[in-house]
Amino acid sequence: MASRRGASRASQGRVFHWAVAVVRRLLRRPRRVSVNLATLGTRTSPDAVTALGLRAQQDSYAALARALAYLFVVGSLFALAAMVITPANDTRPAVVALIGAGMAAAAVLWLRAHRMNRWTCRLLTLVGSAATATAVYLTESSDTSGSGGIDAQKLHWFLTVGTFLLGGVLIHRLVLRLREYVQILDDIARTDQLTSVPNRRAWDEALPAELDRCRREGRPVCVAMIDIDHFKAFNDSRGHQEGDMLLRRATTAWQGQLRDDDLLSRYGGEEFAVILRNCTLPDAALALERLREATPDGQTCSVGLAAWDGRETPLQLLARADDALYTSKKHGRDRLTVAEWNQVAPPPPSGWTVAVREVIEANAVMTAYQPIVDLSGDTALGYEALARTSGRSTGVPIGEVFANAKRMGLTREMDWLCRRAALRSASRIPSGSLLFLNVSLAQLLDPLHDVDQMLLLLDYHKMSPRRVVLEVSERDHIADPDRFRHVLTEYRRHGFRFAIDDIGDGRSALETLVAATPEFVKVAPRLTQAGEGTIEHAALCAVLAFSQHSGALVIAEGVENVEDAQRIRRIGITHAQGYLLSRPSFETVSAVPTMAAG
Repeated sequence: MASRRGASRASQGRVFHWAVAVVRRLLRRPRRVSVNLATLGTRTSPDAVTALGLRAQQDSYAALARALAYLFVVGSLFALAAMVITPANDTRPAVVALIGAGMAAAAVLWLRAHRMNRWTCRLLTLVGSAATATAVYLTESSDTSGSGGIDAQKLHWFLTVGTFLLGGVLIHRLVLRLREYVQILDDIARTDQLTSVPNRRAWDEALPAELDRCRREGRPVCVAMIDIDHFKAFNDSRGHQEGDMLLRRATTAWQGQLRDDDLLSRYGGEEFAVILRNCTLPDAALALERLREATPDGQTCSVGLAAWDGRETPLQLLARADDALYTSKKHGRDRLTVAEWNQVAPPPPSGWTVAVREVIEANAVMTAYQPIVDLSGDTALGYEALARTSGRSTGVPIGEVFANAKRMGLTREMDWLCRRAALRSASRIPSGSLLFLNVSLAQLLDPLHDVDQMLLLLDYHKMSPRRVVLEVSERDHIADPDRFRHVLTEYRRHGFRFAIDDIGDGRSALETLVAATPEFVKVAPRLTQAGEGTIEHAALCAVLAFSQHSGALVIAEGVENVEDAQRIRRIGITHAQGYLLSRPSFETVSAVPTMAAG
């Protein structure tokens, strides 16, 4: 009797250790299934994503088969443990057979997990489940009364709780594995198979979400469109495989120039799109210039950049960036073009009073520079500093800000804010070139901010007054000509020069020219674009005659096409400014585009 009890305890101990080992195996952290999406870029076959999807499906069947094998083994062990620790009865041979069937089903599921088809998996699941469940039921329902037995209620609790615990663990493992595969397939659906960057579908989801986030948090965001120049010719001359390699190398090089938060995606063909998160327009322009220079294999790319104005839709923002890209390609490629600001934007929701104060308090002004070109040699005489709003005020028309600042009595603050912004960014223009600064006539004559204040500002930014040309608009009325001449004399004594702007749009051009005797005369686009034989063209000739007599240099503004350039050249105007020559630029200026006016 004692020997029988010892054997029983030994059997119970072995069964207990088996059960513990199996539970530990089940509770072990599942091996993470990883798919290297970068390997997609090494396959040019259009079936790459489909093949990876089939692989994921096969792996999911294998995981399911092994999970079922675990379930049947542990269920059979529970039935075996119950059979060992209970007295013998008539059902024991049937239980042994059922345990064997369950173990056999588990073995087949485990050994053929990666070669298991759907119907075999279903058949073995049915066999293993029926055998294991029946074996557990028979051992639970057997008579357990008598000496040396175990109480039926405790046996019932042991089998029920153990089975539910095992089922919970397996279900948890299957859910985790399913989540991993869902994430893998989701990544595949949003990844370009050639370049391994997000595809058009991912872009269409990311841009609206980013604009919503920026609208809530008041952060700036910029969008750029990139196109590899002459990509079709590259493909035709070197073959499509080399073209694919160029796309891969280009995306790798470009990603090295972007921040981790930025999103580079393949928009289609050789065209790519970039979201520059929490990035102002000048910073975005500098980053994209670095990106453009990093284009590999001696190739070039054209870039169009647009900053979100806080109101436009994703399609409108993308359209502006695409228009800027078209402009880059139209003007010779291998360049970056910044999209025009939305000049028809409605007043800010908070009203102009709040908007003006936000611009001033946040110093929300940045500067673009537009060259003034010598038509005879395609060299830049200087660069005019053009103010634009930035930050949360991005896209608010600067002209409206100035008009409302004047109504609010804040012209002085806006004027000096723009001067500081222009000098702060002046390192982006070539050293030694002239800097044309727009100044308000009222602030120029303001006794509280005389020439000494301007000299201190220039000294802080290490710029000589001889490089600065102060532009005064003809639209400003000169109430005290004597005071005006005295102030200009004081400024000139330190090396400043002056330009009268908007000649032809103001009140009295002759009075302003006589009072100022400027070094530069800038005629308005209305006169520049007037055809020969018109009154406006005659006025342009008169301004030219006056300037030649006084020694001033005439600069024609608003040169939009070759006809305008040729017309002003014929009457002797040698310097011009306009979109034909160059658009205002937020990036570092290194050269002036060649003008084909002839």
